[in-house]
Amino acid sequence: MQRCSIVECPDTSAPLFEQAVSLFQLIFGLQRPFCDEAERWRSILGKQKRWLLLCAIGDGRMVGFKLGYELSDTDFYSWLGGVHPDYRRHGIATLLLATQHRWCQEHGYSAIVTKTSARWDAMLRLNCHAGFAVIGTEPDRYSGFRYILRRQLAQCASRNAPTSAA
Repeated sequence: MQRCSIVECPDTSAPLFEQAVSLFQLIFGLQRPFCDEAERWRSILGKQKRWLLLCAIGDGRMVGFKLGYELSDTDFYSWLGGVHPDYRRHGIATLLLATQHRWCQEHGYSAIVTKTSARWDAMLRLNCHAGFAVIGTEPDRYSGFRYILRRQLAQCASRNAPTSAA
């Protein structure tokens, strides 16, 4: 892969939205029909005041995504994300995370909240490395429990954040 760029998906009818749903299903091995998963996303996002879908494009296709929405005037929830297995370990997840955090700062949020299942240890490591703190746990039907993490954006060093991945 030469370079990766991050683009924002404008709405739930955009082709990027459907590509993100397909990539999500590939990454997480979901067996739900595509139309059901896309409608689930649309239903959840349709209830949100503001949401953001970032798409990583490399080699002419979507190789990663990060999706979140507003929890309150100050908190943003980083809901879903992932990188295609063939494109991992190239800094794409870090680039998506940094881009999302920069966008949140620019839009007045002071904290980001996320949740990750105990079985997704790479995501837990990425979040902890990025300055998230575990603030609790909750039951998870897949792995027993999942971590609840929070990061204060005032701690972000956005000037030092990556702007592209190779």
